[in-house]
Amino acid sequence: MLRVAGSTGDVNAAIERELGLEAAALSKDWQASIAKTYAPILEAATPPHEAGRLVITGKDSGGELNVGPAISPDGRWIAFLSERSFFSIDLYVAETATGRIVHKLTSTATDPHYSSIQFIYSAGAWDSMGQRLAVATVTAGQPALAIFDAASGKKEREIPLSGVDEIRNPTWAPDGHAIAFTGMRQGLTDLFVYDLTAATLRPLTNDAYADLQPSWSPDGRRIAFATDRFSSDLGTLAVGACRLALIDPETGVITPVPAFPSGKPGPPPRGRGAVGWKHLDPQWSPDGQALYFVADRDGIANVYRIALANGELAQVTDVGTGVSGITNTSPALSVASRSGTLAFTVYDRGTYDIYALDAPVRGASGVVGASGVVAYPFDRARRVEFQSGMSRISFDQIVNTTTYSLFTGAVYERTTRTTSFARPLTLGTSAAAYVFDTTSFGATSPVQGQRYRFELDPTYGTINFAGLLADYRRYVMPVSFYTVGVRVMHYGRYGSGGEDARLFPLYVGYPGLVRGCDVYSIDASECVSTAESVCPLIDRLLGSRMLIGNLELRFPLLRPFGLTSNMYGPVPVEVALFTDSGVAWTSGDTPSWLGGSRGGVSSAGVAFRVNLFGFAVGELDLVRPFQRPGRGWTFAFNVLQGW
Repeated sequence: MLRVAGSTGDVNAAIERELGLEAAALSKDWQASIAKTYAPILEAATPPHEAGRLVITGKDSGGELNVGPAISPDGRWIAFLSERSFFSIDLYVAETATGRIVHKLTSTATDPHYSSIQFIYSAGAWDSMGQRLAVATVTAGQPALAIFDAASGKKEREIPLSGVDEIRNPTWAPDGHAIAFTGMRQGLTDLFVYDLTAATLRPLTNDAYADLQPSWSPDGRRIAFATDRFSSDLGTLAVGACRLALIDPETGVITPVPAFPSGKPGPPPRGRGAVGWKHLDPQWSPDGQALYFVADRDGIANVYRIALANGELAQVTDVGTGVSGITNTSPALSVASRSGTLAFTVYDRGTYDIYALDAPVRGASGVVGASGVVAYPFDRARRVEFQSGMSRISFDQIVNTTTYSLFTGAVYERTTRTTSFARPLTLGTSAAAYVFDTTSFGATSPVQGQRYRFELDPTYGTINFAGLLADYRRYVMPVSFYTVGVRVMHYGRYGSGGEDARLFPLYVGYPGLVRGCDVYSIDASECVSTAESVCPLIDRLLGSRMLIGNLELRFPLLRPFGLTSNMYGPVPVEVALFTDSGVAWTSGDTPSWLGGSRGGVSSAGVAFRVNLFGFAVGELDLVRPFQRPGRGWTFAFNVLQGW
């Protein structure tokens, strides 16, 4: 084929002559074969868009390269490197909740001071207070550390370093006195520490092994890093995959972190060296008891967690396309040192996007009074929960009476009288739930993924009943930034005590269930009494069992008008076109679709949700309830996150 192509100068003709296929057909068949080969792997893994909460994407903003995430200690901000300026790779800071860009810290295309930003093998670093941001740069041909004020975005300090040829992956000491980094010198990478107070540079390692991606521990006593010193053979020049290690910054003593062993039984995969699986991007958990890292144990790079005390390993992500940067050893993971939120890079359809993921639940328990909860996760999406507790409910009227003198105002007598209207309830409760959750949140509500919860909670004691909950939610994004959300939920109290008069009935008119039916919006004119009920409108909303259905189309307010290129624009406001429906019933008065006479309620309208500075979500509803004669469109405002 090469001979024919060389003699004719036509590659397409050579392909057609030798293979009997046109080049376009060959390309199509090639892609189909690859898709078929890897389809089982991708189907079993999490799709890239469900990896977490999408924060930074280049699909619509023009910057296809968004890499090197560095998340602030409180998880509110992400610094990252991007080509969204089209002319150069620069450092940006964005809100984690919305993806809104708040600062562009460098402009290497127009600022002659910076030759470039080290973006292929490096990332920025926040100090422990979240006030300063350090990044590796090249200025006037010399490697340097640039330190920026995170609040203003202004450069605070620049430190040229003559002892190294290149700087990668800075990391701050917790007390802010020093910055550690990987330095390249004469083609070899070692760890260095620069003391900001003394203005001195000293090496932590000095050998032929690769020492990469340092991360300073929360207590300042250790630095985690990736190295090939436990897998490479310098004598035979057999280079192994990187492993995890810890180094004492004072003594230089190095200890390995035994994460995954050498791989599958038998010889290591070709090209993997003496140890088959890479371990990169070590990041500390907030308590300093565990490390998050990226490993390709099954051939796809994903995030894992190892407990340093006992070596327990857990997989955190399962992304089909992997968690990765530009190259095999580019930084792709960052963990907030206080909140534990993860930020990582995922390659999807030609772009590098940055996702955020809250710290995974790992089976914790807590007790308040006589109640407790235990959760056990099977993986990032699935877990079981168990709860138990005791409670006592009294039904008393307490009347305080004070008698005064009409002449002097002196207090003659104070009395307190307590009247019991019903026997108290002493109840023991327990619950078991299975939860599946792959949802990704936008600024005000989930925007993709699915969640379902099946729960059984028996109650025993003075009365006995069992609560049953089935809650399914699905969020589909057929077009970028537009989400269709569906929820179907049933909750009911079943058993002899499920309709005891001492229990408050279930109500389907709460704003989070069926909008437009809030009890405070119903006035006396709507309550037309009958022989059976004082207010049939309210009574039809009450019961011991209920079924709720919701449908919403969600999208950012400014997006349809082309006023912003990112997801929400300057203000995180979401619009939701919705329709709600629900029915409540009892064992003696069942819904019409079960052969009874109880009717349901429904409504439709539009909701505007706004993120109130990260503290809460406010929702303004314009809603039309359909089962309230004479009642048209109504307004309602609630502090309520979208379901």
